[in-house]
Amino acid sequence: MSPEIHYRLETVFSGTYGDIKAHEVRKKFELVEQIEPVLVSMLLKDEQVLFVSKGEIRFRKIIIVLTNLRLLLMHSNRYEPFHQPYWSIYYSQVETLKNSWIGTPQFRLVDGKKMTFNDFPQQDHRTLRMVFQDVTELLKKADFDPAVSQSRENLCGNCFAVVPQPSYECEDCGASFWTPAEMGFRCLIFPPWENFVLKENHHAWNSLVTYLAFQAMAFQILSHRGFAYAWLILVISNASAALVALNQMIKGRYIKDVSGHVSSEFEK
Repeated sequence: MSPEIHYRLETVFSGTYGDIKAHEVRKKFELVEQIEPVLVSMLLKDEQVLFVSKGEIRFRKIIIVLTNLRLLLMHSNRYEPFHQPYWSIYYSQVETLKNSWIGTPQFRLVDGKKMTFNDFPQQDHRTLRMVFQDVTELLKKADFDPAVSQSRENLCGNCFAVVPQPSYECEDCGASFWTPAEMGFRCLIFPPWENFVLKENHHAWNSLVTYLAFQAMAFQILSHRGFAYAWLILVISNASAALVALNQMIKGRYIKDVSGHVSSEFEK
């Protein structure tokens, strides 16, 4: 493991009820090893990694990292172990950590938002709650409550500095991000555009195939002079893609341009 990162090994690799199983340790080690390149750049001075796991929020794989200062979140899938957007949440911004109605972890934030993790490893439930409780108690005693622009702060995908709401430009490195209007308008015209620009190649090709299938369906209907139905299919498919893109750009920050600025070691 990277000597540049401080780990609390007894909690990062803890097993259910103290019973550490070899395959669980191996799987966790692979996850930690995959995200180390981004953690090296993301962690602050003297920040220690206490817990690492992967779950799912609204059908998207999310990696969660608990440190001695905050929660870190990043997207993931089987093709890319980690990718933008990235988020940071200070413990003082978490109102409660409870189980959802299906028994998975649910964070309720001070600003009223909820994060419910589905498909969360059963062996990590107890460790997550234990680590969260211990750290929040310590930081509460220390009166550690940094100023924020929202409970779940966006992080720059280039230098990992906080990008306060509602900014779409990083003050630290000058990187600019796609705005909801920019991405939504483009996806309204050509739905797969978002995935290709963000270099989510697997999703991009799936999106293109789906879009072409809707196009073929519309032309098939047009050939039978069903103009109204054809236009309805095109409008619904394009509008749906635009709404999804709008929602994503509002929740996270996706890099548009870093020209004229030095990229982070992670990006290099």
